[in-house]
Amino acid sequence: MPLVFVHGVKTRMSGGYEAGVATRNAMFRQFLGPVLTTGGGPLEVQNPYWGDDAAQFAWNLACAPVGDEGTETLGPSGGGPFEALADAAAVDSTATSPSVLILDLARRDFPAAIDVLFTAAAATSDVDPDELGRLAVQAARYAEEPEAPYWLAEPQTDQQFVSRLRQELAKNAEHSTETLGIGSIWNAFNEGLDRVHSAASTVIGKPVWSTVRKTLLPLLATFVGDVLVYQTRRGTPGEPGAIVTDVLTGLRAAAAARSDHDPHLVVVAHSMGGIITYDLLSSFVPDLAVDVYVTVGSQVGLFEELKLFTGSQAQLRTPAHVGALPNVGRWINIYDYNDVLSFRTEPIFDGAHDFSYGTGNLFAAHTAYVTQPVLHRRLAARVHDALAEMATTSQ
Repeated sequence: MPLVFVHGVKTRMSGGYEAGVATRNAMFRQFLGPVLTTGGGPLEVQNPYWGDDAAQFAWNLACAPVGDEGTETLGPSGGGPFEALADAAAVDSTATSPSVLILDLARRDFPAAIDVLFTAAAATSDVDPDELGRLAVQAARYAEEPEAPYWLAEPQTDQQFVSRLRQELAKNAEHSTETLGIGSIWNAFNEGLDRVHSAASTVIGKPVWSTVRKTLLPLLATFVGDVLVYQTRRGTPGEPGAIVTDVLTGLRAAAAARSDHDPHLVVVAHSMGGIITYDLLSSFVPDLAVDVYVTVGSQVGLFEELKLFTGSQAQLRTPAHVGALPNVGRWINIYDYNDVLSFRTEPIFDGAHDFSYGTGNLFAAHTAYVTQPVLHRRLAARVHDALAEMATTSQ
């Protein structure tokens, strides 16, 4: 059962792109694989890449004010997610030292702390994506238990928290073999934690805006650039542009991979990937059938409000709704109130179903979705329900 993931803005073939794809694929296979695959084989994941055809900054964003950072630049490659994660954990925190930042977050929001830990581990250099994915299943299950862990008052540092978490996950594993292959993965958690601590030393005690600017500015600038490039070079259904062609190639490859045993096609589109895929499914390839369409942290609703899609009808406005896509079985839209680039769809589109998810990362929210175990677990449940509902309706 093929799955297509269409990335969003600020994604380029550098800065750990391949490692990020491997980690994301592992997460999809661990969480969505059991929901989507029926023939026993691994979930096939297509990852069309369009970043090379998007915005290119001739001076590497030298125009962006960087305050007192001297010659530091804010180019799309950035400095990794660790400063953003430290920013996120520090929001509403009473921690006075970086060494207790994640522990303090866990006591306030345990699932958010799990998600931050996995996002940090996924960004390290030596992480094994398959091991991380297997551990993520255990961690997400544990984080979703009704009551917060009783032991959270016992650890005194982040390192002690991670050590205790490791012990608890081992005890809660359904089968002892689940823990045998994940010993080395905790090295990635320790490395990620160290790098978050290092970044946090420049965050704790600072005004919120002084830290958020450096995190948001390159994201917003690249978002504007990618959108402008897409809008001006999108092309037409008869003569599609480069970005449309990049994504369309992946969609068609996944559609061709359907079989009697794996008949469904699922599309997950993050950020501007939602804009591109909605344009494709509504205007460029309206005959390409998708069983479940998932938009995550996307701007589809905003673009329709502005009438920027190829098929947008200028006269169609509130209180009317845009008609449901006839080639899409179910549309799930996930948004985060903390994500400034995340928008709702239900008030505008028929057939769209909005689900709110708090990433726990105020400033890292837009890029944090796809490496977070709790989100993957909840998404898998929603996709399962959507397919079951479709099966019942078709009977």
